[in-house]
Amino acid sequence: MNNNHLMRIMLFVGLLAAVTLAIMYRHQLDGAALETWVREAGPVAPLLFMLIYALAAVLFLPGSVLTLAGGALFGPVLGTFYNLTGATLGATLAFLITRYLASDWVAEKTGGRVKQLINGVEGEGWRFIRPVNIFVVDDRFAAPIDTTQTTLVLGKLSARECSICHQAFYDEWRTTIHSKAWTDPYFQIYWEFDDARYICRLCHTPLDRQLPHTVLGYNDKDKWDPILADNPDFDPELQHEGVTCAACHYREGKIVGVLGDTNAPHPVIKLEDPNQICVRCHIVEGKRWDTFFRFLPCGTVAEIESTLAAFPDK
Repeated sequence: MNNNHLMRIMLFVGLLAAVTLAIMYRHQLDGAALETWVREAGPVAPLLFMLIYALAAVLFLPGSVLTLAGGALFGPVLGTFYNLTGATLGATLAFLITRYLASDWVAEKTGGRVKQLINGVEGEGWRFIRPVNIFVVDDRFAAPIDTTQTTLVLGKLSARECSICHQAFYDEWRTTIHSKAWTDPYFQIYWEFDDARYICRLCHTPLDRQLPHTVLGYNDKDKWDPILADNPDFDPELQHEGVTCAACHYREGKIVGVLGDTNAPHPVIKLEDPNQICVRCHIVEGKRWDTFFRFLPCGTVAEIESTLAAFPDK
């Protein structure tokens, strides 16, 4: 047993004994006697009072007695100030004691997340003064899907054009939330609430021609502030299709699918893993220390994997 561990045990036992005694004798706390004792301290009376208030907060002593005493001793203005200062010092002291005593245990139970947070604050504490993001902008969806290699046979890449050969798939797509990824009123409300972040467009309208602006790059390392230019190829009708057929099945001028049919009228690539077309948008991670998001906000693939892990026989 090292000295640090021994110190923690001694502090815990001492704190437990102090709290126990304070609770056992709390009914003997005399507000009048406390006022007399503090008043006799002279110039250091405010400091003594705030120290007592802080210790009382740690030892679970009734704050109402001290609050009334603070008002009687120092008046409504200074009394309020000293009461709040003492309570804040007590809360801070309780936090520091708890962190010292239980930080390793909590870090172990949370899989190292707390340790990661502490290291992050120590190394990049400035991130706390800017809005917290729930996920990290990954290179996979930091730019729209490039459609400049589209052949004439693929037309405008609209779902309606796909229905000419794939009517059943089109009919099914129209019933899904993918077809409403851009027009869904709930999305629109939340998007506006979150300051209409452009990065949201890159998954809800993934094709470059669905966007009113072209993403030229980013002003910041975290990729939340894009450099934009007017998009001459913007197609408003295609934008309203949201996650249209081509958003998932178009890559580099070809259609990707599970069959790899060479008799199709357009170029085709066979998928090795059907999930690979979902990963671009549905694995949005937040593992950086300041994102505070462990379960993925758009984690369809992750949900499937976690379900399979929970029910291995299914």
